[in-house]
Amino acid sequence: MTLDQKLQLWNVIGTWLAGIATVGAVFVSLYLARSGARVRLHCYAGIRVEMIGPPGMTREHICIGVTNLADRTVTISLVGWAYGGRKKKGVSIQTFAPGIGDQTPKRIEHGDTAMFMVPLDRNPGWLVRFATEFITDKPIERALKTLVVQIHPSVGDVIEVKPERVLLDRIHAASKLGEVT
Repeated sequence: MTLDQKLQLWNVIGTWLAGIATVGAVFVSLYLARSGARVRLHCYAGIRVEMIGPPGMTREHICIGVTNLADRTVTISLVGWAYGGRKKKGVSIQTFAPGIGDQTPKRIEHGDTAMFMVPLDRNPGWLVRFATEFITDKPIERALKTLVVQIHPSVGDVIEVKPERVLLDRIHAASKLGEVT
């Protein structure tokens, strides 16, 4: 092989490598663009105790926390409850007391957290009503296995979060109180 042929071969190899690198760069840029546009939220639902005033003064809240992990602003349109597996038997929208926690719709910037709260001291019968009027399946244990909090962002899919065990236990205990009355 002459020197001229070797130079032509290396020229072709260089062109192929440049083409492969260009296609790889396009795939990486498309992946980064799509992952940045995705809604990513970290959510939880449980009972939280607020320590206020003099010692012994506490308030309990059902607290639904939503943290925005995405690089874009996310608006939470609705927060609700559902149970029944894939074929949702019960779905409801949760309203929140003004002045306590956040209200829907709520814009959340990157890294910010929204706290949606139901104060149990202001709504003493909420757990019993929830356990007896919303969850109509008997036995309630089966419904509680599929109970989820639904977070509805304005863009993207609905996010479902399993409530913490303490909240599920309190709902279960409240259902027994509802059966007595």
